[in-house]
Amino acid sequence: MKILLTRSKIDSLETSKILREKMWDFEIAPLIDVKKKTYRFKKFIGVDVIMFTSKNGIRYFDDKNILFNKNLRIFAVGSGTKKLLEETGVSNVFDSDGDLKELKKKIARFLKSGMKVLHPTSNIVEESLMDFFSNYGCDYFPVECYRSNMKNIYPEIFKKFIKTNKNGIITLYSSRTARSFCNEIIKFNLDRYCFAKKFVVISETVKNELRGLNIGKIFIADKPNEKNMIKTLMTVFGSGEKK
Repeated sequence: MKILLTRSKIDSLETSKILREKMWDFEIAPLIDVKKKTYRFKKFIGVDVIMFTSKNGIRYFDDKNILFNKNLRIFAVGSGTKKLLEETGVSNVFDSDGDLKELKKKIARFLKSGMKVLHPTSNIVEESLMDFFSNYGCDYFPVECYRSNMKNIYPEIFKKFIKTNKNGIITLYSSRTARSFCNEIIKFNLDRYCFAKKFVVISETVKNELRGLNIGKIFIADKPNEKNMIKTLMTVFGSGEKK
């Protein structure tokens, strides 16, 4: 069986290295296009908390010197995001194993009215975060340092995989990727090829995005992170084989 990787190109390449080590065959067909965005935000003085809800926030945030402020509390969603921060030399990072809800609980322990919270993020506004910090009397500053758009980067590779890999495995790491997947299936009239496919998704929320399609079995990772996505693949399908 072959696996289709649908994350952004840089993330799919990282995942492919893990799959290659485990002898899995795969194709890369990103359904999310991520681009760096120039931003102008100069309110970093006096920031008390900085949070990263994705690795892209770290990759495209230019003002990394702020991360070495000893008085700053740094939070990350997921062990992969935390690891990338540590690779840049940042220590003492709090993470939530891939769950934004759990991250909020951790951050809440440190919040005090009047604090400034910085969030390097994308063009997708997280309304729940704005409300969350407002309830604690904190100033929340989302910094749009990259843009994330639903786009089929390699449509021919995507269509060929869907049509020719009858028992193929499709991985979906986010709701937006799942939405992009559904759009492409409808666009190219590929729904009839999906029933025999196996889907490995990162959460119940992502699974719900697929309800409109005639698809096969869906397996949900125990926790919403890369490690558990790979674990689910190994548990359900066993080790891969070189083709």
